[in-house]
Amino acid sequence: MQTPKMIIICGPTAVGKTKLGLCLAKKFNGEILSADSRQVYKGMNIGTGKDVEKAKGKKSKLKSDNDQFSILYYEVGGIKVWGMDIVKPDYPFSVGEYQKVAEVIIKDINKRGKIPIVVGGTGLYLKVFTDNLSYINIPPDERIREGLKLQSVKALQKVLSNYNNAKLISMNNSDRNNPRRLIRAIEIAKYLETNQIHLGSSTVIQQSKKIVIGLKTNNLILFEKIKIRIQERLKNGLISEIKSLLKHGYNWDLQSMSGLGYKEFQDYIKHKKNIKETIDQWRINEQNYAKRQIGWFKKINNVLWFDTTDKNFYPKIYKLIGKFLF
Repeated sequence: MQTPKMIIICGPTAVGKTKLGLCLAKKFNGEILSADSRQVYKGMNIGTGKDVEKAKGKKSKLKSDNDQFSILYYEVGGIKVWGMDIVKPDYPFSVGEYQKVAEVIIKDINKRGKIPIVVGGTGLYLKVFTDNLSYINIPPDERIREGLKLQSVKALQKVLSNYNNAKLISMNNSDRNNPRRLIRAIEIAKYLETNQIHLGSSTVIQQSKKIVIGLKTNNLILFEKIKIRIQERLKNGLISEIKSLLKHGYNWDLQSMSGLGYKEFQDYIKHKKNIKETIDQWRINEQNYAKRQIGWFKKINNVLWFDTTDKNFYPKIYKLIGKFLF
């Protein structure tokens, strides 16, 4: 039996990930799986950039272990796009739940002889595919957190080294000096020890052979694309979409409404800011988010980076993917 293969496309917002994904899907018999933590919400289309305004979601036969989840797909130019419209905006969807849904979708794509192409900019969602994140479903332990919250970084490092020194060594400098992440690592290590669990690589996602394509460009070009995208979303009716969500009872305190392109409009809707102030703040927030995304992607191992200012970057990627698949 051949090892299943998977293509992953990452990069900052507005860099052109979706367009590349669709082109690769057409050329190499693939289907798209969105790895975007905002596109999972139903009714939040324009602000999350689903790029499926003219398409209609279609029900699939795929089932999740949670009856509140929907697993459907869109068809864009004949290509199936999965991972959108999974839950209603008032559901606090987690990365662990995304992992379970993604597993169901990837299995189905493989079963039908297609190539899964994961496209997204949410760093933690992408780590579902690039790292072994079996631990994300391990529940928090408030007793452990309470007992460790006053410990120094050095003391936390010592505790973690006693449980799992390999984990401490593998952490980057930032995580190794972050009390919250050290405590979470200790929490996981204790849970695994107590329950005698070994984190293997038994899922189809972890078994797949992967290639990770990263798209980048200079900030001047990227920020101009962000500016254009903001104008397009406003023109397409973003404010009406937000008002509709509020009318249906979805409030500003929801996890879904904290996303870029939504939260900035709270003060505008409440008549505390004018439209120019709102758009300016949204643009700044998008630019800062793009910078943080790049930081996330630099932590992913073996990313093959392509600069979108290179006129030949598409042919270069096609050649690389061809060798990977065949």
